[in-house]
Amino acid sequence: MPDPASPVKPSVRSAVRESVERAWVTAVESGALPALHGEDAAAPAVELNRPANPDHGDLASNLALKLAKPLRRPPLAIAEALAAALRSDLGEHATDSPIAAVEVAPPGFLNLRLAPAFLERALDAARDAGEGYGRVSAAKPRKINVEFVSANPTGPLTVGNARGAFVGDLLSRVLEAGGNTITREYYFNDSNRQVWLLGASVAARQMDEPLPEDGYHGDYVEELAQEVPDEIWARAREEGADRNAILGAWAGERIRIGIEASLEHLGVHFDVWKNETSLHNEGWVERAVQRLRDAGYLYEQDGATWFRSTAFG
Repeated sequence: MPDPASPVKPSVRSAVRESVERAWVTAVESGALPALHGEDAAAPAVELNRPANPDHGDLASNLALKLAKPLRRPPLAIAEALAAALRSDLGEHATDSPIAAVEVAPPGFLNLRLAPAFLERALDAARDAGEGYGRVSAAKPRKINVEFVSANPTGPLTVGNARGAFVGDLLSRVLEAGGNTITREYYFNDSNRQVWLLGASVAARQMDEPLPEDGYHGDYVEELAQEVPDEIWARAREEGADRNAILGAWAGERIRIGIEASLEHLGVHFDVWKNETSLHNEGWVERAVQRLRDAGYLYEQDGATWFRSTAFG
């Protein structure tokens, strides 16, 4: 059974949920519904959803359907008992109730209509709170790193990348509103074969040669080829130089700048831009491998270094 004395939460949905919970308590106390006993004593959660058809109300609850099995009663009969308790509550607390009317629909749904006066008060509270609306102080605030988007710097952002940007940014905002300290991080995988292929594609465009297999064909590659600085070309053409790696690093940096600008234009701000190359240059990869080796989790076999994952099951 829910606790009828629990404090009302500062949201419309929470207030409606507590009204339904209070009606359940009233129905049990009046004898209209039996109490839960034994193995069925665990109270199901009161869920609220928006009906697909607005004519069916503002919110709907399937509580009666959930109670049908433990109470061994038809869900429609349970819904009628809950609705009667809700209407009784509306008569006693009409000015404060978030619910204006309740209807029962087969096979046992409670269709609820919100009270305009309650909605007005909720909107007034949100307006008065301003930017602080919905924000809380966490009992145990945490520092959380949210890494998202992180598309390789081998081409402009796609629509799919933008979708990830909005999802990650929304998650970060929700975590911040919950009182946590959030760091938004974008990780560039700029030290792989794809970046090398980007450099090879830029070189092919510049030298009017066929693109390499698995190369990049976008118009942006042609634009990059035309923008390569003379000093970069000179370095790339030096004897013994890895031409494609040098051109790929330069092109990846140019694309990275464009990605940053695109995300800022979308209103998605990142606190940290981290490159895979920096992990190698700053020695993090080498130190991580050494720690694993010192702990006995690495071994050499077939000319390669292996991680002993079986040690962890």
